[in-house]
Amino acid sequence: MGLDIRTFEFDRDLDAVTRIWREIGWIDGSDEHAAAMRDLLGDSRSEVGMVDGEAECFAHRVPGTMIYEHSPLPICAVGAITTSPIGRKYGYASTMTARAVQHGATD
Repeated sequence: MGLDIRTFEFDRDLDAVTRIWREIGWIDGSDEHAAAMRDLLGDSRSEVGMVDGEAECFAHRVPGTMIYEHSPLPICAVGAITTSPIGRKYGYASTMTARAVQHGATD
């Protein structure tokens, strides 16, 4: 059986990703941490891994530009790969990390 991976949809998936980040201790239960997370994810290119119709893994990448010898070069940073306890042992983290790097190279 293949993994169910799709594009992160901010309005649809934000609550699930917030839950994941709280479960794994990346943010606490405060509104301030949730707001900072929303700001961070607002301009990202991300994917979610689904288990039983719920997002249980999140891969976050952010495009950017760096200057090298006065020339702009495109870059992509993989900012987060997070998996809930429910989503572990499916192979999502390694698969979605590879996908994030691959997509980052072609974005």
